[in-house]
Amino acid sequence: MGQRVEGVLDVLRRDLAGVAETGGGPGVQGAGGLGDAVLDGLGARVAVVVLDRPGIHLVDITTGRTTETVKTGDDILSTQFDATGTYFAILRQGSVFELWRRGDPPHKGIGPLRSIAESEATPFAATFLEGGGRYLVAANNAVRVRRIGEPGYETFYSFTGPRDSALDGQHAFMGASADGSTVLHIGPDGTGGALHLAPDRWYRQLCDIIGGRELTRGDAALLPADPRSRRPCAEDD
Repeated sequence: MGQRVEGVLDVLRRDLAGVAETGGGPGVQGAGGLGDAVLDGLGARVAVVVLDRPGIHLVDITTGRTTETVKTGDDILSTQFDATGTYFAILRQGSVFELWRRGDPPHKGIGPLRSIAESEATPFAATFLEGGGRYLVAANNAVRVRRIGEPGYETFYSFTGPRDSALDGQHAFMGASADGSTVLHIGPDGTGGALHLAPDRWYRQLCDIIGGRELTRGDAALLPADPRSRRPCAEDD
């Protein structure tokens, strides 16, 4: 195990040199794993996962020594800690996803949940957000924000559309902003970009386009759900 950990540390030392030059930090990783292992809240330590070995190893990059082992089982594919080192996410074999809080012993706050991504070839975004204890997962044609220890979603956006519509198909997510207000989204047709998750803004833009007119049957068919009114902007006239 020592040689494998040392090899990981060599790579991380080179990455850290790049971070120091560019001012970067922990990022969001696409299909195959969670974010980077460099932990602001744990000082000069990194989280190392060794396949088929139990736990998450917190390794001091200056000495190469394991300073702590977080006991979470032996089927972990990747892990990601928040900036404070208080919370961490786990992706287990089978793409089973869990959110934990550090402690003695560690406490599982959410999970196990369904596979984080339906296809290994489809990029997804998964990252802790500013504010503490909040986690965003953009995958499986949806963006979900959870607060650790609380049931349900804090925020939920579905990208599933009617069959044969512009929304029908696989949506990919390449990243997310630190506050979770924006995702880098690619639609089924291969086009996309930065998408601001702002329903009020979307509503205003819709009303700028259609004014107070009634939605046609074709308009309504393009929506992911039946509108509550065929004249959604009439009250703003």
